[in-house]
Amino acid sequence: MPFLYQTTIEGIKTVLNERWNIYNKDVDNEVTWRNKLNALKLEKECFEIS
Repeated sequence: MPFLYQTTIEGIKTVLNERWNIYNKDVDNEVTWRNKLNALKLEKECFEIS
């Protein structure tokens, strides 16, 4: 069980780091405001399940 918990925590950290990268990019053709809002939604969901 501890291994599963540690793996889950590391996965959530990875998701949050990627979310930070997406949110901090400038709005252009690649990253839109919708992408940024979805990144924040993903962060909220990560904290709800942890």
